[in-house]
Amino acid sequence: MTALLAIDTSTSCSVGLLHGKQLFRRTSPEKLHAAQDVLVMVDAVVTEANLELSDLSAIVPVTGPGSFTGLRIGIGAVQGLSQALQLPVIPVSALALLAWSANKLYANRHWMVVQQSQGQELYLGFYAIDETAGIIPLAAEQVSRTCDINVEELATILGQHTRWCAAGDGWVSVAQLMQALDINPCRNILDHHPLIEDLCRLGAILYERGCQSKELVLPNYIKEHMHYG
Repeated sequence: MTALLAIDTSTSCSVGLLHGKQLFRRTSPEKLHAAQDVLVMVDAVVTEANLELSDLSAIVPVTGPGSFTGLRIGIGAVQGLSQALQLPVIPVSALALLAWSANKLYANRHWMVVQQSQGQELYLGFYAIDETAGIIPLAAEQVSRTCDINVEELATILGQHTRWCAAGDGWVSVAQLMQALDINPCRNILDHHPLIEDLCRLGAILYERGCQSKELVLPNYIKEHMHYG
């Protein structure tokens, strides 16, 4: 029976274990230093499921973007576990996870995620939701200041589809820009946070699709896709 370990330290610290249809979870209310307890939480869910670490099938981490400190600690734990146990990893973007989770509230095929970074930039992601294939990126994730957003690229991506939904707390920063492009989402979901069970369910779909990797997982800060005006 498949046993997937999910770890998200991009904002707070959450750990989940999906064993067949059973879900075991631990979540800390803290945002940064609680990530240091991630291995304790992993041990707790594995014990509750009456399993051993060697029984795990794969690890599903959120790789970012998010808190630099949280991501470093969480990804470090994932690297250690995956190498020690020879486990495949299924990395999931925090932006893609937000789109997947928001889709539970309002089902729609295409999503644009606009998330505020800790600085003055916005994280941007564009996705198609598929209940059997999981989530499909429609363009490279990027980070940009509002004034530096590539309007032509944005119009090209969004103009290919008639029904878009928006998710993320950065939408208010681009609302006027979107109106100028005459592209308005059919629904805005601004204040929503994915749960660890969302990561587990998405991970299960990706696992069945064979998306697991043996490569060393790294934090995804998206800085290589920074757009400047």
